[in-house]
Amino acid sequence: MEAASVNLAALGVDPDRIPVVTRDQVKYARPDPDLFLAAAERLNAPIETAVVVGDSIWDMLNSLQLSLNIFSIVPERRRRNPRTKTLVCPSCRKIEKHQCG
Repeated sequence: MEAASVNLAALGVDPDRIPVVTRDQVKYARPDPDLFLAAAERLNAPIETAVVVGDSIWDMLNSLQLSLNIFSIVPERRRRNPRTKTLVCPSCRKIEKHQCG
């Protein structure tokens, strides 16, 4: 939890009350999908039911490795790729207004 402690505190996230998985808790972080697998295990949920919300190419690649659906926020782009089940949205504001395509 050390790697993310400053950011978690700034966001007001209490890891004792909200499930959090950081790179300190897995053998391999990005570009390996270990963080996603650890999060599913921590939530006691099958990884096949996960939907990843990401903002980087690593999130997309990890999701593809695990055959997961991903909702990707990528600035200045807007497209849907049905082959990879990826929805790319230009901003969080667009998500709120349901303007991703």
